[in-house]
Amino acid sequence: MINPVNYTGPRRQRYVANARSRKAQHPGQIYDSSIRRWIQEPPRVTVVLLTCKLAHAEAEEVLYGCNTFSFQTNTRLTKFLTSFDGPTNLIRTLKVDDYIIATAQPFWQALIPLVNLRKVSMGHYGFCRNRGRTQGPTSSLLVRQMTPLLKVLKCSYSKQGLTINPADVLEIFNTECESCSCGCGKLDRKEYCNCKYDEQRSVPKQQELFEAHRASLRDAVADMKP
Repeated sequence: MINPVNYTGPRRQRYVANARSRKAQHPGQIYDSSIRRWIQEPPRVTVVLLTCKLAHAEAEEVLYGCNTFSFQTNTRLTKFLTSFDGPTNLIRTLKVDDYIIATAQPFWQALIPLVNLRKVSMGHYGFCRNRGRTQGPTSSLLVRQMTPLLKVLKCSYSKQGLTINPADVLEIFNTECESCSCGCGKLDRKEYCNCKYDEQRSVPKQQELFEAHRASLRDAVADMKP
């Protein structure tokens, strides 16, 4: 802003540019002394970048933290986690339909970077101990394979002030087991060789197995040193 000073003095002394006192009246503008005018302030690239990064980070947190990532098998989930170049540490919920015991070790290892993990839901069939052929894992084997992940989650939850038990991260949901090869809750397998699913008999047995695994995992967490 050019302010009049003296109408009778020399021309060069008649006006003075007082940018400091007038700046409040020109938000978002700067004074250009070469043309003696207020002009629009050029955008600050650093501010724009920081704003974009903040918006992107907030969007990522919602995307990865509020959605369930579902996979057919734990093998496919392992391949995803080991090849995905993204913030996997924000993932909180996973779902796996079929648990393949042969690829279980690398699977649990791949989950270690997921420090904010809250739930891993898996179908019962891969854990079933009553299958006719390959049986599911024992509680001791499951504890041994999950221990590195449980230690990381225990430390992460503690730093965040959470009272969640890391052992509860595993959830085994009821599935229609192949009746001809699974005896969960069935008095006679041959009676169900047509693969009918008896929910009243099977569900309680499936939950008994889940509770047995969970109890072992909780004991393992309780024995961990701080």
